[in-house]
Parts: sequence; C-alpha cells; structure tokens
Amino acid sequence: MTMKQLTDAGQKSEQDELKCAVLPSWIAGLPPTIFIPKVHPMRKEITQDVNVFFLAHWPFPNEKARKKFVDSDFCYGLCATWPESVDDRMNHACRLFTLLFLIDDLLDDMSLEGGRAFNNGLLSLMQGHRMPIRENPIESMSYDIWNELHASDPVLSMNILVALGPFMESQTDALRAQENIGLKALITATGLYCTRLAIPTTDLAVTEPLDDIYMKHLIYGNDAWSYDKELKTAQETCGTALDVQAFSSISTLMNASGMTARSAKRVLVFLQREMELLFGEVAEAVLTRRDTPELQSYIKMLEFQMSGSELWATETLRYYDYTAY
Repeated sequence: MTMKQLTDAGQKSEQDELKCAVLPSWIAGLPPTIFIPKVHPMRKEITQDVNVFFLAHWPFPNEKARKKFVDSDFCYGLCATWPESVDDRMNHACRLFTLLFLIDDLLDDMSLEGGRAFNNGLLSLMQGHRMPIRENPIESMSYDIWNELHASDPVLSMNILVALGPFMESQTDALRAQENIGLKALITATGLYCTRLAIPTTDLAVTEPLDDIYMKHLIYGNDAWSYDKELKTAQETCGTALDVQAFSSISTLMNASGMTARSAKRVLVFLQREMELLFGEVAEAVLTRRDTPELQSYIKMLEFQMSGSELWATETLRYYDYTAY
C-alpha cells in the first residue's frame, strides 16, 4: 500500500499521514497491493461510538493502556475489512472483534489453564448457558455485545457463534493457534453477517480455494507486521525470543535461508503479492464453475478483507510504535 494510493483515495486524515511518515524502514520499496482498498463511510462515527463504549466499561489498568487501545484503532481495520457492511452491523462487528482483541491481550498474562477457563466462561455466556455476573465488566460487556449482534440477525449470527468456540479454544493452544483453527470460519461468518449475504453451503464450498489463499495472505501479513511487537513481548515476559520464533513464518525463512528478520518480513510481503495474483486466477475459475451475484459479492468481500487487513497493519500503532507502551 503506497502513500500515494491512500492519499488519492481520500482516505487519510492528518493523523494518518503522520503515522505513515514514521513507518518502519523495512517496507521501503516494497510493491503495493494490487487491490484497491475501501473504508466504510461511517468509519469515524462507528470508531467514536465503539471507543466511547470500551473506554467507559472495559477495565483498563491505567491511562497508558487506554491510550494504547485508542491508538490501536481496531475499528479502522474492521471498517476496511468489511467496507460494504450494513451500518449497524458494522458497529456490532467492531464491538465483537474489539472485544476479542482485548481478550487476546489479557490472555498474554494468563497461564494456558487460566486462559482456557476464562474463555470457556465467556463462551458459556454467549451460548446462553448462564447469565453474566453484572459486577464483572468483561462478562457484562461480552453478554451484551453478543446479544445485540444476535438480535439483529438470529440466523447469520449463529454462524459466528459456531466459529467462536474453536477460535477461542485455539487462543490457549499454541498448535491450534498456529494452524489458525476457527479464524477463517469466524472472519467468513462475520463478513457474511455484516454484508447480509446468505450463500448456500454448497456454493461456499466452491470458494474454498479462495478462502485458503485469503488466509495465507492474512498470515503472511500478520507475521511480518506483528513480529517485532511479539518479539519484544516474548523477551520481556520470558527473557527469550523462542516463543515467538517457534511459530512464526519469519523464523522458518530465517532458519531455512540464513536471512535476517528484516529480509524475511520483506519476503512475506512479496508472497502476499503472489497470493493476490493467484487469487485473481482462481476467482476466474471459481466463477466459471459457479457464477451467481452472491458469489461475486463474496469474492469482492475477500478482496476487501485482504486489502483492509494490510491497510490497518500499516497504520496501527499497535505494531510499529509498540515502543511507546
């Protein structure tokens, strides 16, 4: 994603331009994505609403943590991921995924057993097995966020709930997290909910090769952009980089070729570009096999998911200004 592309698209605020001015040096000269990003037109209003909600209710430990939350700008990435979402559904998705982001941060400081019990407790709320303890802000928020989402579409929302179980289980299992168990299903279900797309299971099965390409694109980008942050966290909490290196494609490239982490991150971006070209070829084959307006919309949704994820990664202070926290 080049600065010129983003500026020409009219999507950059003065603050965003300032962020781009301090992007890490390792991205210099890399080819931009072939996809044209798009951001939900209600992005600012949704971001403000979601930030106010979490700042009022989430138990941030201090002002530094509150600032980190705002600077991470989760809603920006989500509004770029599903830019054609129905307005209220975009708000629901932003609340849900912001909740998941914050829960993921909490799990970093828990044991695997403690994290598993924590996630299971939240899942039991969303699945309707028990009522929340209202004095517990996280339980209360989780319950209310899910019920607002479910009330807006009892059918499509259930696919999100089905995917949440495996995804939250994988958060406390290193191997399952590495294999991204549940993540693809969760993103797909939320995207269909946001865009109000009802696609038969048999039709979705035709797009599985495209889903796999999308996930590779997402993983390559996430590994490249989050590596420095995760490396710093591992060194601070464990005194070693082994945890992040064990399950990162960065370390795989480093070990296989002897290249530096900087070079490995750049290679991952080139791999993303190859995935984009492959996506176009496979999309043509998919539509030759089964062409419907809904599948065309779904394929476009996947393109936005790729360009949106990368757009947020290049903007969020969560990844490239992690030293401030």
